[in-house]
Amino acid sequence: MCRVHAKCATFIFCMQLIVFMALARGTSRLRCSPLTLHTQTAMAVAQQLTGCKFRVTTHHGGPAGSLTEQWMLECDGIGHLRQ
Repeated sequence: MCRVHAKCATFIFCMQLIVFMALARGTSRLRCSPLTLHTQTAMAVAQQLTGCKFRVTTHHGGPAGSLTEQWMLECDGIGHLRQ
């Protein structure tokens, strides 16, 4: 399981964690700033390559479209093990 304890990950950090969330075992959760097109693309590519499943929900934060708006990414990873 991928655990990152932070208030809210920036979109750059969030994009970098997409691959690790996809490969991890179990469900990974990440609270991040509003999703960019790059993040959405990274999630789509990870799903196609690994078969993992991402879910995106709004989370507590500011009003929609504001800088304080937050999202929760959840990923059911594939549990990849190095051989």
